[in-house]
This record gives sequence, structure tokens and C-alpha cells, in this order.
Amino acid sequence: MPTRLKDPKIQGVPKNVEHAKSFRVSVDFKKKPELAEALAGIYHAIENGFALPSGSYRANISTTRDELLETHGIMHLHLGSADTRELLYLVQFPKRVVFLEVTDHIHFTTDPIGHLLLNHHEKAVAELSARFQAEDAAALADKTAKIRGSLLRKSSQD
Repeated sequence: MPTRLKDPKIQGVPKNVEHAKSFRVSVDFKKKPELAEALAGIYHAIENGFALPSGSYRANISTTRDELLETHGIMHLHLGSADTRELLYLVQFPKRVVFLEVTDHIHFTTDPIGHLLLNHHEKAVAELSARFQAEDAAALADKTAKIRGSLLRKSSQD
């Protein structure tokens, strides 16, 4: 299975963004359109390998622990500023990012931390992980075949 990255920040390289089948939003974007704009900005930044919008990361990111990230590889980003209650929960892989849900800090209040989040999204993330692994294996096989073909053509020309 592809490795869930546990970096506290999104890597600055372009990544495909996907929504888990279980993706859900418990924020009213009609009442708070700035949150929808913040989510779109995060999506755009990740897809293009840009720095995330200011305020997306939690305050004191370099000096505080994130048990959900450390334990389960689930990152959270703030929508709008580090002070907003509304968060985007996601999983970061080497080539992809999977959005899980938009809600508040509730998943940090459960015991154990993230229990409800894990229960709701575990199957969908496992399915995506398996698909990612198959796609990566197919891409590697294709690349290997092209290299092999190129080497065979070169050796037959010699």
C-alpha cells in the first residue's frame, strides 16, 4: 500500500487531489462562502505544488504535536486562517492527497482521538490506497517495458 505521509505540511510538489467516497461536509458554505473559497484555494495549491494559502496550517506547527497525524496519518488544515474552527481533514500520499471531510475540531475531542473519523473513512481510504498501488504498479511496469524495448532496439542496431 502507498505510504501515508506524516509530514505536518503538504509537500511542495504537484499532487492529484481526490475526494474519498465517504467525503462529507458539515459546514454551510452558503452561510460562509469564504470557507468554500479557502477550500478551493487549498485544492488549487496542492494540485499545482504551490504553497498553501496563509493560515492553512495550525498555529505553532513546528512546536506542537498532532496526535491524529502522528498516529493515523490524517492531517488537518484550517479553512481561512489558523484561528478558524472549520477544518479540512485529509490524507497525504507521495503523489496524491485525499480529502476526507470538512468539519470542526470534533475529531480531536473523541477518545481515542479521531475514532469517529477513522470509522467513517477507513474503508474508502483503504480502497483508494489499493487503487493507488495498482496504478503505480501499472505505471512502473509500463515504464520498465518502454526502457526494455528501447534497450532491445539499441542492442539490435549495434
